[in-house]
Amino acid sequence: MGSNVLLGHMICARFLTPFALSVLLLACSSETPAPSQTNDDALPPLAELDWVSTFEDLDPEPNVLEFELVASRTQAELKLGEISDVMAYNGSTPGPLLHARVGDRVIVHFTNELDEPTTVHWHGLRIADAMDGKPRVDDPVPAGGSTTFDFELPEAGNFWYHPHASVIQLAHGLYGPIVVAEKDAPVFNAERLLVIDDVLLENGKLGVPGTHHHDTVHGLGGNLLMTNGKTHPASGTSSPGAIERWRLLNSANATFQEVSVTNATWKVIGTDGGLLPASAAYSTDRLVIAPGQRFDLEVRMGTESGAVARLLAHVIPGVDPGSDATQPLAEYVIGGQDAPVAEPIYPDVELPPIVEGEQHELTLSGYLTPSDDVVFTINDSPGSEADVLMVQQGAPVRIKLINEIGPHAFHLQGQFFQVASRNGQPVTEPGLMDTVLVEAQSEVEIFSTMDNPGSWLYFCNVPAHAEHGMLAGVTVKPAD
Repeated sequence: MGSNVLLGHMICARFLTPFALSVLLLACSSETPAPSQTNDDALPPLAELDWVSTFEDLDPEPNVLEFELVASRTQAELKLGEISDVMAYNGSTPGPLLHARVGDRVIVHFTNELDEPTTVHWHGLRIADAMDGKPRVDDPVPAGGSTTFDFELPEAGNFWYHPHASVIQLAHGLYGPIVVAEKDAPVFNAERLLVIDDVLLENGKLGVPGTHHHDTVHGLGGNLLMTNGKTHPASGTSSPGAIERWRLLNSANATFQEVSVTNATWKVIGTDGGLLPASAAYSTDRLVIAPGQRFDLEVRMGTESGAVARLLAHVIPGVDPGSDATQPLAEYVIGGQDAPVAEPIYPDVELPPIVEGEQHELTLSGYLTPSDDVVFTINDSPGSEADVLMVQQGAPVRIKLINEIGPHAFHLQGQFFQVASRNGQPVTEPGLMDTVLVEAQSEVEIFSTMDNPGSWLYFCNVPAHAEHGMLAGVTVKPAD
């Protein structure tokens, strides 16, 4: 019972059967005609994004966003007719949208009104390490306490904020989206923010991890898909022939989601670290999104009036993935007048070349203790005892992730990386990432130039895995 092999079989078996999933799709759309793009020095306004709530900017300066962020307990109607106790930012779950432009300064006055400590981690933002809200490095904000974050937004892309204090806080509603627009952002007929999540909800009550190791091994999954914090799909309308940008984020605790789009043609145009080079955009039948990952899609609507373009989930709670069952996460009815379509003009993007570099290996594994507790390990040690990786700022680094057990969502804070190979073979997975799927009993090699100095962490983005050992450190020493 204490062997790695037994735990590996258990984990793999669990992840090969349906496990919790969700999709909290934040449908964000603007159905007005696409404005023309100009070369004027003045920046155009940010694209319109509909959202449950947005922050009230307290600073009149155009390039400074200052706002209050409060974590508290409240109630929400996650399912029609049922009121649930939740945790929320500024009274809503998901929390308010932080919508800004690359280069903007952000000042956040955070207050913890929970009855327990919490943190705020700005997932994917390559900011100073002192502002990152890292677990086991930064002190949590105590109950009733407050702190201020102050940072600039160095890159455009889709990011999110959430705590690193407990599995429960994230699963019970503490998370929110961040959209940072490019200075020369391409223009679309509509932009939609689609946040993927699941919820464990029974008779209006949110679930909590049990006492058995099952919830640690598999992560806290859900029994219902959600859209915009509700257990029904997002809905709206789209113009015939419209070209749209769909921003996808998987905020689920444990669900590795797989999605597709129907009644429209689509391709991947961006990853965690922003837009791809235009030549690297690619089409696919289905897209797998690990917990914490983000993707941008260019979606071209059909022209048949009354047709419905759908974002479909292929991982459904309680349904065998082999059945190929689907469930809509968002539905947009095509109707009205044809959209005045202008081809999006994508900015020039260049990815760093993947070259040879300093080599590191991280073996991801785990075991059961004699008392039946689960421990996840990195290089045969619990994360707290694992060696800290020491690298030089700007130095090319290749890290081989050797996974001996079930799938993990490897997340590296403070840096972006590229996927160099899987199982020893080169792959084409273009884009800058901070989170990557490492499939069960497989190897993935990633490449990074580690250009953001400071003390950072890497871990599995399934919170239960990180809390039980799959979390360790990286120190990026400043260049001379």
